[in-house]
Amino acid sequence: MEETRASISWRQYQERAAAVFKRMGFDAAIEPCLDGARGRHEIDVLVRTSLGSIPILWIVECKDWKVPVSKAHVLTLYQIAQDLGADRAFLLCEAGFQAGAIAAVRQTNVTLASIGELEALVADAVAEATVKTVLATTKAIEHDLHSMLFELTPDAQTLLRNDETVELLGACLDISLSVTKALAKQFPLRCPQPLSSSEPKWADDLKTYADEVEREADLLAIKFQSVKSARIGAERSASRNAHEMLGKLDELLSLGETLARGVGDESAELVLLRTATGAMRSIGRKADDLRETPMKSVRNAARELVRELVDGLYLWLGAPGRTQDQWVKVRVGARTASARLSEAAKTSSIAWVYRPPEAN
Repeated sequence: MEETRASISWRQYQERAAAVFKRMGFDAAIEPCLDGARGRHEIDVLVRTSLGSIPILWIVECKDWKVPVSKAHVLTLYQIAQDLGADRAFLLCEAGFQAGAIAAVRQTNVTLASIGELEALVADAVAEATVKTVLATTKAIEHDLHSMLFELTPDAQTLLRNDETVELLGACLDISLSVTKALAKQFPLRCPQPLSSSEPKWADDLKTYADEVEREADLLAIKFQSVKSARIGAERSASRNAHEMLGKLDELLSLGETLARGVGDESAELVLLRTATGAMRSIGRKADDLRETPMKSVRNAARELVRELVDGLYLWLGAPGRTQDQWVKVRVGARTASARLSEAAKTSSIAWVYRPPEAN
């Protein structure tokens, strides 16, 4: 009978803990089993939520005891959290915790609390997770912006709004430095506002700071999306121009193949040469367009292809005594250069930029 009452009391304690998380809008499940890297674990309360698109996993251990929890139990929970990859672990006990247990969780992701303290601590944990998410998002945007600037040439800067890219990089640095101070609890702290024009705001605690920095990070993401869209448009244009240039090259090489075999009729040969001249002009126009592309690899490959054509195929077409042997050498050079351009048009320094054209 005593064991039954204890079991009921423990279950009620779990339900009280789960209810706190549910009131705050989290998904909370009682006694689920999870597979970790080193074994299977039954969790008193499993909590799931998300911040933006980032999933959050918390585990809760409930100790409905009459005595304080020891260091050994705290370390066991810490190991389980590590095995499951949990973002945070909560150990709940109304009788408190031994001094060794409290010392053991310093600088870890384990929080010791009672039910009464839980809601405030969860709010703090959410604020901390929010701030960490802002930092991760800001770092990701900063990485992409650096990649964009690395690819820029003076001709491409106007097209890709270089000034705005630099402004956003400055905002990333401002937010990152501020968030680092916030995570170190260096309050009071001025909230970063590199992109907004509102009056300066100060935060005395992490929750207030999280609300403010999240709004600024949202503004950063919106402005970055605008710059990113311009980048994607420019990259798609580069890919399209490169493919059209390669298509005209195929046409030109086909004409060259016919001329190399010999036409046998002067008027027919003249028609082929005029058609080849038109294809050459088209290739030249596409090459001019690609001079302003932000894709450095495409830019360089297009320049190399034009150089190869000028030194090889174009001279061969204009030569009075064209030979088959000369043609083979010219064709190999043109094909090698075109293969480099084709490969460059499929890749970019920023993974999310390239979108190959739809097949006809």
